[in-house]
Amino acid sequence: MTHESPNQGMGRREFFQRSLAAGSLLLAPGLLVACASGSTTPATSGASPAIKRGGKLRVGFVGGGDLETLDPQSALNDVDFGRGLNLYDRITHFMPDMSVENLLAESFEPNSTGMAWQLKLKSGVTFHNGKPLTANDALYSFQRIVTKKLTGASRLTAVDWKNARVTGTLTLLLPMLQPWIDLPAMFAEVYDSILPEGTTNFKHPIGTGPFKFVEWHQGQQSLFMKNPDYFMSGTPYVDELVCVSIPDNTSRLQALQSGQIDAMAQIDFAQAKALAHSSAIKLVVAHTDYNVPIYMRMDREPFTDNRVREAMRLLADRPQLVADCFFDYGTVANDLFGKGVPYYNSSLPQRVYDPEKAKSLLKQAGHPDGLTLSLYTSTVAPGMLESATAYAQQAKAGGVTIKLVQTPPSSYYGSQYYLKVPFGQSNWQGTIPIMWSSSFTKTAPYNETAWDNPDWDKAFSQAEATQDPAKRQQIFDDLQSQLYYNGGYISWGDNFTVDATASNLQGMVPNKWYLLGGCDFKSVWFS
Repeated sequence: MTHESPNQGMGRREFFQRSLAAGSLLLAPGLLVACASGSTTPATSGASPAIKRGGKLRVGFVGGGDLETLDPQSALNDVDFGRGLNLYDRITHFMPDMSVENLLAESFEPNSTGMAWQLKLKSGVTFHNGKPLTANDALYSFQRIVTKKLTGASRLTAVDWKNARVTGTLTLLLPMLQPWIDLPAMFAEVYDSILPEGTTNFKHPIGTGPFKFVEWHQGQQSLFMKNPDYFMSGTPYVDELVCVSIPDNTSRLQALQSGQIDAMAQIDFAQAKALAHSSAIKLVVAHTDYNVPIYMRMDREPFTDNRVREAMRLLADRPQLVADCFFDYGTVANDLFGKGVPYYNSSLPQRVYDPEKAKSLLKQAGHPDGLTLSLYTSTVAPGMLESATAYAQQAKAGGVTIKLVQTPPSSYYGSQYYLKVPFGQSNWQGTIPIMWSSSFTKTAPYNETAWDNPDWDKAFSQAEATQDPAKRQQIFDDLQSQLYYNGGYISWGDNFTVDATASNLQGMVPNKWYLLGGCDFKSVWFS
């Protein structure tokens, strides 16, 4: 759920490289990040096959049934993301290593105080209907997100939108309510896609992206054709793109193996391990901070008591969960988002399995006979149902009986359960500031744990306004300490994203930000 860009100011590189990804290595085009043990994705080199143009790329996603949308700013599930990232463009975008670069922006720079940003768009970019991209389109798109309180609005609260203004055909001034170091990253998500000014209808969506809309059958599939006027000259390489909704993991894999699709999102980890050395398909493995945590709503009994929440965290045998649910494709987590990405607090003690202490805490909280709980789960993300099943077995040792309520993947994030049940699961990936803006702040759209702490929000804003990297890290460390000891997540493991393609599909680079190489379908081709 998710889900940064180049930035500039005190010096374009210095200002953001220091604040975003210290030590990260920018990848040259075509160079793959290291793959997990058993991955069959080869690193490309100068001897890789020559790019061939043409053909139809068919990609299988989990799908979202009647919840699917063509409005990228309202995207809810992976197939929405896949479509949105190819029909539209953003001001900035994530590179495979999660560093941020400009996309539609020619430059995006703060002034010396950080209280205003100047956005200059690339010239010569046109929408699919031939209309030139202008600053009015960008301002309209941003204000639509904010006024309609769409998902991306929570990440743009530091901007003074009442006073944002167009200063030229391709330039836009964004005054700030406070400095925000990571602002360019906040414009890199699909939620921040740029629409033509005045867009209200998405029956025939118009963007600037590498593919143009042809047709869509909600919950089934969509067809797009190559944009011959795309501003990145020479791309895309394929002529057509088909996004197919296939909720069942096994059915998606069978479709790939039978040649009905050319790539699939989220192969089951057990299936990935079994097919790691297959000559018929290739695994695309990205070492990410993707996780499928269990969440407890802190405003609902029995989770209003932190002793209960701590007991539930102590009932997760994390190494065993990772081994049983992720196989070779994951690492142990510590109840926080973002392990391995900038700002993560690695100094907190690793929480371990302790059912006896959990029993004691439950007794102190008034539950001497333990608890009986319903945990809502699904197969919407790899490892979700498996981890729920394994965790329920582990919790028995602490006197907790967990009944699983499995819901269909196509409707799991619909209105019936998600954000309403006290005990459930979700999936997250991205930078810490982006995930926090979506999950913990007052304006967060996906506050699954009902975290409500104005002082915490204020400190988060302070961190983003702090230019000194050491001081900023200190604030982030303290904020994570509060979440670690008092929050509502049981984040037991981080998994890699594992997708799969046909053996003849080339150019899909593992991407730490998002699945299927960041859905960068303009850059793939058939050998």
